[in-house]
Amino acid sequence: MGKIIYKKENVLDAIAEYLFYEMSPADSKLPIQSIYDDIVKYTHTKKEIEMPKFLQARKMIIAKLKENHLFSSSDKLNTQTLMRLKTLYYDDEDIDYVIHNKYDITYYSDGIITCTFKLPNDDILSSLTSAISSNKKKSDRWGKLNSIFKICKYIKDHDPDNILAVIPECSRAVYIDRKAKIIPKSIYDDIPPVCNSLCMFVKNTPKGKKIIDRFKNGDFKKDQS
Repeated sequence: MGKIIYKKENVLDAIAEYLFYEMSPADSKLPIQSIYDDIVKYTHTKKEIEMPKFLQARKMIIAKLKENHLFSSSDKLNTQTLMRLKTLYYDDEDIDYVIHNKYDITYYSDGIITCTFKLPNDDILSSLTSAISSNKKKSDRWGKLNSIFKICKYIKDHDPDNILAVIPECSRAVYIDRKAKIIPKSIYDDIPPVCNSLCMFVKNTPKGKKIIDRFKNGDFKKDQS
């Protein structure tokens, strides 16, 4: 049987999740190895993550704490020092607080109009982007995606106040398997970008409708007024 390669950040995420949601004040007095055994049991019931033996996990925890100046040479890793790991991660309440207090959310009472733009077919797009890819010493795939995002920005910049977003009508999730794991890069290298149109979201206002009418008539020149 081959040696298992553990993903350090996945392991540490799982440990932090347990510290946030499962640890009680009384648990802080328990031996750290006992806590880790409970973390492994919890993780195996909640997630598809391979957890290492305690000694390997111990090295990961100490390394993470040291990277963030939370563990000195005089410290010992026990349950109390393990709890310092919580300071490096968000829990749900932290995220709720940040969203509630740090983000301005604007509502558009008149609603939003959704439009789609048909992109050139793959052969035409390739002919337009091949020179760019060659000059940048990048793949044709990179050239196509780079050009698509530039087109999105070009359209958005016509009127950023009224055009809320322009995005490719696709998702990289098509490269994720049934277990939500990314398919190995070698498998999808030859798959063309799954995108043949763009989505534009425009405010449902007189100005927004005017922009759409201009685009329908083939007028993509930026308004200089």
